[in-house]
Amino acid sequence: MNKSLENQKMSVILVLVCFTVYTLISFSRSAYTAAIAGIIDDGIFSRTAAGTINSSFYITYSLAQILGSFFVDKVSPFKLIALALVGTILANIAMTFSASFVVIFFARSCVGIVQFGVWPALLKIITEYISTEYRAKSQLLMPLGISSGTILSFLIASIVLKYGNWQDLFVVTYVLLSLITIIFFITVFFANKKAVETIKDKVIINSVPQPQKRLRVNTLTLILSSGAIFIFITSFTNSLFTSGIASWMSTMLMESYKITPSLSSGLVTLTTCSAFLSVFVVAFLYPRYIKNAAMALGLLYLMILPLVVSMSFIGKIPLVYVIIAVMLTNILTDTLKQFFTVIIPTGYKKYNKAGMLAGQINVAACLGSMIAGTIYGYIADRFGWNATVTLWCVLILIALTSSFIAAPIWKKFINKDTM
Repeated sequence: MNKSLENQKMSVILVLVCFTVYTLISFSRSAYTAAIAGIIDDGIFSRTAAGTINSSFYITYSLAQILGSFFVDKVSPFKLIALALVGTILANIAMTFSASFVVIFFARSCVGIVQFGVWPALLKIITEYISTEYRAKSQLLMPLGISSGTILSFLIASIVLKYGNWQDLFVVTYVLLSLITIIFFITVFFANKKAVETIKDKVIINSVPQPQKRLRVNTLTLILSSGAIFIFITSFTNSLFTSGIASWMSTMLMESYKITPSLSSGLVTLTTCSAFLSVFVVAFLYPRYIKNAAMALGLLYLMILPLVVSMSFIGKIPLVYVIIAVMLTNILTDTLKQFFTVIIPTGYKKYNKAGMLAGQINVAACLGSMIAGTIYGYIADRFGWNATVTLWCVLILIALTSSFIAAPIWKKFINKDTM
């Protein structure tokens, strides 16, 4: 970046605003997911059609990530975030006025395109732009925006589906996004006024130039030498699993326990709230007890597996047991997100490739989410929920194996000073 913000007060304000932006961006992604139970209950779309629309976001998001990851580190992060905010507002306005499959599919697809650079942009802001004193804390905080947005979407959905209709979720979405867009533009304006200029590869702090070492390495070489290919596989399978939980758990509970859509959305919100504990799990485990990030992924999957196996008894065991299992799963999967979105990408910072790797990991995750949006609705329609849970168990085993394969390669890579 061409500037660095060393003003601590302004850094805190910017981080909080960016966190709110990420929360509402996540909310905009989850709003449709939260509305699925109401859409199906109203007979608007079948589960397969609803899932297809859900996957449209991930199709375009993945394609945009693939293309954008090669230049995302060269574009102002603030411009990328502004593009996402404005584009998402327009798409949600369109979905408010039409229940057409084509319109909603197209609008969700557009959201995927404009949001491609949000996380790489935020990662760049919290690792290179804000005051160095707050960078480590911000890296723990920012990924929680996904959980915050998911919680907000299901919380609002539980109220809207009870007193209004599912399209009202999109009204709430564009109103909230409009407000945070104004706040974001104002914050960035004042932050840039207080930021100091960078000259070539040096940052001026208190009038003293400080060199920033950047190593130049071929991207393919970097991916192969770090074991990133196995991390991509892990990210893909993890997203295929977690997207299934996030998208279909509400419907699964509604149908298996014969509860209302608003109650099922409320219960999913409750389980998602537990994800905030992931910050403490990460702070406890890494790097105090586990210094190898890839090894940490494998150990987390070992803990998730028995919880997912227990979900095969949904509908046969008391609802409270299922809620506890889902809560624990959410804590562990959000811990995984901390590794995928922050800890692993920052391992490439010295090569100026953190944004690019974050984007590539996102591509793998989005491909998983894209497939999840389509296949789970089909599997549930054709074979029932038990088949869905069985697939989740298989995915966890694949992710676990891939993580352990990546562990020694990652350890060797991260301990190198030079390539």
